[in-house]
Amino acid sequence: MTYVDPKDVVSPKSHWRLLEVLYDGGPGEWSVAEGQWDHGGKWSVVLAIRWNGHDTAAIGNPQSRGLPTWFILPAALEEPVRTALRELTDQTRD
Repeated sequence: MTYVDPKDVVSPKSHWRLLEVLYDGGPGEWSVAEGQWDHGGKWSVVLAIRWNGHDTAAIGNPQSRGLPTWFILPAALEEPVRTALRELTDQTRD
């Protein structure tokens, strides 16, 4: 295994629900996902990001207790990241 597929990153299960992987750069790169995060009993839709692993560090970053996790982006960064993802997607279509 070269890296943990972002679709399989589900921790911490008590606070995170994966909705969709929006971008997966593959081994050694980064991924962005949309999910739901528990803010003290109130679930909201958020963006999250992580570094994918690679051959010598398959779990990637961040991780907690040996489990791959997502880093929840601050709300102020969500729209700029969505814009960058749209631009990245447009570039790969050309």
